[in-house]
Amino acid sequence: MSSREQHYAKVREALTDALRKIETDDDDDDDQSNVMMIPTPFVEFQDEFPEQLYPEVRIERAIGGGVGGAGSSSSSSKNNSNNNEVILVESSRNSFRVSVKLKHSDELDAILTKQLSRFMRQRAEQFSIVRKKTTNSDAFDLSFLVTQKHKKQFVNSSLVAFMVDFLKSVDGEISEQKLSVSSRGRAVAEEFLGGFC
Repeated sequence: MSSREQHYAKVREALTDALRKIETDDDDDDDQSNVMMIPTPFVEFQDEFPEQLYPEVRIERAIGGGVGGAGSSSSSSKNNSNNNEVILVESSRNSFRVSVKLKHSDELDAILTKQLSRFMRQRAEQFSIVRKKTTNSDAFDLSFLVTQKHKKQFVNSSLVAFMVDFLKSVDGEISEQKLSVSSRGRAVAEEFLGGFC
């Protein structure tokens, strides 16, 4: 298994675990006295409901090489190099949030990533789990928020598969766009410089 496949296997495992931790009304029938009924996700109110949160899972992948570890961490201030893809999974009893930093190996990557993130955030209503605003806009490009409603509405394996497939396709799409920009730039340079030869 390649390092890229290992990375996405760890992402799939972390998302599946976070989805499994979301309690639905069916799960809570025997323990109604312990459940706090608020309409918003606990993960969005970390300061108000710290007892409802599970440890964060941070998954990093160095663009040039190996896979970073997937493990629990209490803070998001680990080595946050621009050459790493970072996926942060924050889960609670009624929701989980996935914050994604896409690859920024060079300036063109950063421009393409910014455009893609902007496109997704503007269409957040159509992709019901995409958030309009990321958790920390300096550190992450996109955020997804999955709640109890989504767990009931969608097939759980499809929800996880969508997010993993999205991350894979974004990676490939950015690489393809870079090649396209390079080939167009080369054609323009040849045409321009051809007049001087």
